[in-house]
Amino acid sequence: MWTTLPLMFALAFLPPHGASAAAQDDPNARPYHRGIVAQLSRRTVKGRVLTSPATPAARIEFDKKFKYVGSQDFILYGVARAEQHFFVEADESGRVRRLYWVQFEGYLPDNTHTYDYESAKTVRLGPFDFFADLLALNIKNNPSRPDSDGARAQSFLESKGFRMAG
Repeated sequence: MWTTLPLMFALAFLPPHGASAAAQDDPNARPYHRGIVAQLSRRTVKGRVLTSPATPAARIEFDKKFKYVGSQDFILYGVARAEQHFFVEADESGRVRRLYWVQFEGYLPDNTHTYDYESAKTVRLGPFDFFADLLALNIKNNPSRPDSDGARAQSFLESKGFRMAG
């Protein structure tokens, strides 16, 4: 039996290859106290337009078929700040047909990690390079780590009444 799977577009804004937290001059950074986010994001959504004033400065407009369903931010794996925004096209029952997941991410200043992801293909949109990797994955048979950005995204969408398949 065939199951229709949603089409997901994930845009991740990460610092350049090899950048560490110390190298990031981030006017949009939020203060932390004992690992807890102390201030809300400065990125905003009005209608179908996501605006980021810095790191990077961007304005992304989504098609009218997509509904903005919210955002969340959290500490990822204890080393990075992640901020996710979701634009969803779903059927009447809440089954996701297509999804834009936009993620801004940066390492916390108290570690020495660097971003060194590799991708076989990248795509340039304006001044930004994005990974253009494709992955088909059955999330029921391949669950993410519970503290991963993917698991948190799925949990967030489910809390809003959406489901990815079925």
